[in-house]
Amino acid sequence: MAKNSKEVEETAKALVRSEGGDPSVERLVLSRFSIQFGQYKGKTFKWLLENDVRYVAYLIGSHQNETEGKGTNQDNPLMANKESLSQYATAYPEIRSEVQRWHLSQQEVPDGRQLVGFGKYPSMTRKKLYESKVKQHISYVDYLRKQVDVTFGSKMETLTLYILKRDTSPKKRERGWTTTAPRAKCKKHQGK
Repeated sequence: MAKNSKEVEETAKALVRSEGGDPSVERLVLSRFSIQFGQYKGKTFKWLLENDVRYVAYLIGSHQNETEGKGTNQDNPLMANKESLSQYATAYPEIRSEVQRWHLSQQEVPDGRQLVGFGKYPSMTRKKLYESKVKQHISYVDYLRKQVDVTFGSKMETLTLYILKRDTSPKKRERGWTTTAPRAKCKKHQGK
């Protein structure tokens, strides 16, 4: 069960004091807040920023979408925790950039214009990566074609499906291009 925001704050202040820090420094206290949900439940915000920036960008971006025009319900412990994480993390320009990139990757755009959003080429569009003549890009696309056990709903799954769809498009068949790679199988998230 999630702790309420007061409990989280008091625990964070106690941690700051135990480390010899000043509990009146808001950013320091926020860095010691613990995440109250998800795969990293119990980890501090500081730890989260040091270890999984993309997850932080996802959390903040989805929280911003969820609260857009509504404000945050501070009575809901999970919403309050997400708001505190957002306040702490967006103080860093690198995190703001990642959140912006996440928002761009979520935009409804024609399939090929969507950003890859992960891996070696997160800022490339799917189409540019697929159509690239650069040896490393071709190799990466070939690698993705061979992936048979990708997570259901992941960016890797959507990119792999895009590649396979392009491989089997009528234009490809007209040119005599085919793929012998097996179709990607997806595994659903378990317990999420």
